[in-house]
Amino acid sequence: MFCLFFMMNHNKCLSQNSKSCGNQQWLQYYNQYVIAKKYTLFSDAGIRTANNGSRWSQWLIRTSLGYPITKKLNGASGIAFFYHFANKSNDVLEFRPFQELNTDHTFSITKIQHRFRTEARLYSQMGDEISNNQQQFDLRLRYRLMCIIPVLTTKTQKYSINVGNEFFYSYRLVLANTPIVANRVLLGVTWKTCNNITWSLIYNAQRSRRMNPDFTESTDIIWVSLTHIVTSKKFK
Repeated sequence: MFCLFFMMNHNKCLSQNSKSCGNQQWLQYYNQYVIAKKYTLFSDAGIRTANNGSRWSQWLIRTSLGYPITKKLNGASGIAFFYHFANKSNDVLEFRPFQELNTDHTFSITKIQHRFRTEARLYSQMGDEISNNQQQFDLRLRYRLMCIIPVLTTKTQKYSINVGNEFFYSYRLVLANTPIVANRVLLGVTWKTCNNITWSLIYNAQRSRRMNPDFTESTDIIWVSLTHIVTSKKFK
């Protein structure tokens, strides 16, 4: 069923002249370090390739400090660094400070997560010289809804199905090739091998509209990630 959905979506994309289609492969490592009872340091690093792994697309590193606001609401503040590959003279380095709010609740056996994030994105075009004209800036809002459905649990392992959607909106756009509106449909599985290690395999169907309203970009993404939770000895 998953393969059939992928093929139907890909063929539909190819049949429309107003769309650009592509694929990417993401590999990501997430670390959560519990430094105090109420504070967690979140960090992740990733590499992204495109065109069936034939070329580099991006690399990224990101870190943030998570803190409680209420019993049901958590916040995080941090910064990310992205390197966007184009060619030697047009590669782009992005600095991305951000803030986010997270909350979750349970409906029957399903865990439902909500994430609201605001990002400030500063771009610098790489080359022999970086002028003021090559530095560009925009702001972006993101909202993600994720449903986690457990399907099998043992004493040491847990398997779940993840279904979600994330919406992006850039409300101050300067960089011409940055999406104004984008949407991700997320479908995949997670495998928790022990208390602090979780593997994830996600299909990410990403659609975006850029400055030309008659042109949209479609990208099919395979996203593999590892999440590692580390707790300070004081709080074990």
